[in-house]
Amino acid sequence: MSDISRKNPAGEHAPLLPFPARFLTCWSLFVVPCAAIFGGFAANTDVSPRTALLCFAGLAALSAFVIRSLLAAQWRAHSGTVAAVRDTANARAAADDAALRTVLDGLQLPVLLFDDQRRIRFLNLPARDLLGPVSPGKDFATAIRNPEILAAIDRVIRSGSSETVEFRRQQPVSRLLRARIESLPDPGDGTRSFIVMLDDMTDSERMREVRSDFVADVSHELRTPLASVLSIVETLNGAARNDPDAQKRFMVILDEQAKRMARIVDDLLSLSRIEMNEHRPPEGIAELNEVIGGIVESSRLIAGERDMTITVDMPSPCEVAGDSLELSRLFQNLIDNAVKYGEAGTAVSVFGRFVDDTVHVTVQDRGAGIPREHIPRLTERFYRVDKGRSRAAGGTGLGLAIVKHVVSRHRGRLRIESDEGKGSRFTVELPLAPG
Repeated sequence: MSDISRKNPAGEHAPLLPFPARFLTCWSLFVVPCAAIFGGFAANTDVSPRTALLCFAGLAALSAFVIRSLLAAQWRAHSGTVAAVRDTANARAAADDAALRTVLDGLQLPVLLFDDQRRIRFLNLPARDLLGPVSPGKDFATAIRNPEILAAIDRVIRSGSSETVEFRRQQPVSRLLRARIESLPDPGDGTRSFIVMLDDMTDSERMREVRSDFVADVSHELRTPLASVLSIVETLNGAARNDPDAQKRFMVILDEQAKRMARIVDDLLSLSRIEMNEHRPPEGIAELNEVIGGIVESSRLIAGERDMTITVDMPSPCEVAGDSLELSRLFQNLIDNAVKYGEAGTAVSVFGRFVDDTVHVTVQDRGAGIPREHIPRLTERFYRVDKGRSRAAGGTGLGLAIVKHVVSRHRGRLRIESDEGKGSRFTVELPLAPG
């Protein structure tokens, strides 16, 4: 059934007196001559005045009924036409509105429309992905609680001008956003509308920071092995030129230092890639039993050289929303550290459990433990509790920094607990895959 038939069904009752002026005109044009005619009959014939009056009254009532019926039919036809025009206009406006929404949803930039009361009228798909569930009709502050952009919006509403403002949004991760606020043309119905276009500047900012950090880290951390390499090369070209035994010793050292520099560069590149994408949550699904199982199998050989064992107790299935390669790097670093710093002949335990809509995976060693004052700084770049032991074990000082940023990108949490003389526990909390 169409909207028109719903709003104006054929049986809808017309008003008691549709088109009153037209009714009085038509009825008067009929009744006045009839009154004269029946008055003449009463005066000039044997018809009594009472009979003439009754006949006139009946004819007048019948004419009123007929005229009203005709006008009621005209009223219904007129109402149907008006409703049809109104519904056509509404349908056209709805189609235009749907087309506009489709166009805005197709944009890559987040876009919000709001009125002069700062009430949100529309958010496109990128805006909903960025800001989360926001209901139209709510104040703009429910979508973005930032005094800089709210003050800019108020200025645009008052002046009708346009403004551009940069601001930082901290949840769920820190983002640098640039907002362009414009006043839209008046549609002529007295309403005022405004548009906000958001541009995510986080990638550009992170690119600058990563480039700066990478240069600083490389220049800082590669200085020592590079100095060793240069010193050895100088010695080989000098005093050890004709000493085969010294050359063999120095070649071993050169090989170690070159591999160390390669590990540092590899870890720095991995850390830079993870930091670049940290504000974007991963879209894939990872099965932690497969991820951890592969790492444990490859680590058992190294653990066996120290008479250590690795035990695994994970719930199955255990799917999380995540990137399998990044999670492999995360657990590889944790298990490698447990094998390196655990006491020889002990066991490394990897176990997990479900807690609400997350899984908690713990990697536990039985080693010397970590002094309490060092724990808050463990995830800093190149921070080492025992620098000599870390370098001797082949560590770059970047493993836990990588762990921290992978956990952050996966919207998880890292907990570090340690008892000196007993060992350490690193627990990673990750959200389970939906469904």
